[in-house]
Amino acid sequence: MLLPHLSLPGRVPPPETELEVARYEDQSALLALLAEAIPSCSPETVWQLPWTWPTYLVLRHPDDGIIAAGALQQVRDDRLELRGIVVHPNHRGTGLASRIVAALVRRAERFEKDLLCVTKSPAFFERFGFVETRLDWLPPQRLAFHKADGQRRSGMVRRAFPFPLGLPSSIPAPRISTP
Repeated sequence: MLLPHLSLPGRVPPPETELEVARYEDQSALLALLAEAIPSCSPETVWQLPWTWPTYLVLRHPDDGIIAAGALQQVRDDRLELRGIVVHPNHRGTGLASRIVAALVRRAERFEKDLLCVTKSPAFFERFGFVETRLDWLPPQRLAFHKADGQRRSGMVRRAFPFPLGLPSSIPAPRISTP
C-alpha cells in the first residue's frame, strides 16, 4: 500500500520513476547524499556504505541523478532495520521518503521479520505501522553517537505479526546482542 504523496506548497514532485536496487557505480552519489544528511543520519551509516550499498533502493531523477535512497539491513536473524532513509534537499516535501519507506516495508514483509528504525520523526513512521520502543537494541557504538549529539531520537518497531489489539506492554523491547 503506497501512502499518498505529501507535497509542500511550491514543491513539484519529480517525474515518476521506479525504485531500483543501487548499483556499484552509485556509491559516490549515495555517499554524498548520506553525508549531507549528517547529523540526522548516523555517520556509521555513511562509513558502512562500502559494505552495505547493495541493500539500498534508490530513486533517480533524469536530471539530478539519485535524489532519494533507503536501505533494508539485517541486524539479527529475526530483525531487519531501515537505514539511511534520505532525500536530496531540493526534493524534500514531495513524498519521496514515503515512497522509499513504503517500498522497504513491502520488501520486509516478505521476510516475516520485525522491522526496526531510529528516527527523530516517529509520527512519520507510525503511518507505516511502527510503534515507539526503547533504543536498547542498538549496538553500543550507535547508541553512544545518538546520545552524544544531543538530538532526541526514537526507536521504532513494526512487528512481523502485528497484535490485533496493539502491542501488549508485556512484550519486551527488541534486543540485539553485539559481538
